[in-house]
Amino acid sequence: TVDDITINGSTISDGGDLTIDVASSITLDSDTGVIDFDDGGTNIGRIENSSSDFKLESRVQDKDILLVGNDGGSGITAIKLDMSAAGKAVFKETVIT
Repeated sequence: TVDDITINGSTISDGGDLTIDVASSITLDSDTGVIDFDDGGTNIGRIENSSSDFKLESRVQDKDILLVGNDGGSGITAIKLDMSAAGKAVFKETVIT
């Protein structure tokens, strides 16, 4: 747990933003194979190495996984995995069962 981080004389407080801008790759390497996304202490989602399967997991009950893109300047949901419907997949407007 870190309260403030100082890099090259600039301090990032726990209430500030952190921007990572590099000329090459950014690598997240977790020896447990788990990367969690939390918001206010609530675990929202997880990326996991599950027996070498790439697992993307919604961690909040009945919350969906959305793949969102941009079509002509408007945000569109291209794929919705509906967790309240036992993981039913919706592609644009078509339900796949």
